[in-house]
Amino acid sequence: MIERLARDLRSAFPGMQGLSLRNLDYMKAFAEAWLDEQILQQVVAKLPWGHNVRLQDLVKGPEERVWYARRLRESLLI
Repeated sequence: MIERLARDLRSAFPGMQGLSLRNLDYMKAFAEAWLDEQILQQVVAKLPWGHNVRLQDLVKGPEERVWYARRLRESLLI
């Protein structure tokens, strides 16, 4: 289903970037990983997308991911 969505989105928005199958997979994993909207708004939403993707790839536990996201946010002075 995500493969079809990626294809349809790229067709509908040919000039838009970030609609690849791989990126949509990351978006789905991101939504599943950050169920707590408060943490999402306070910590994760303020990080660049690439940083969120790396956290998702490297840190599987939710509590540990929140800890790293907070430290990263502090180090970036966001």
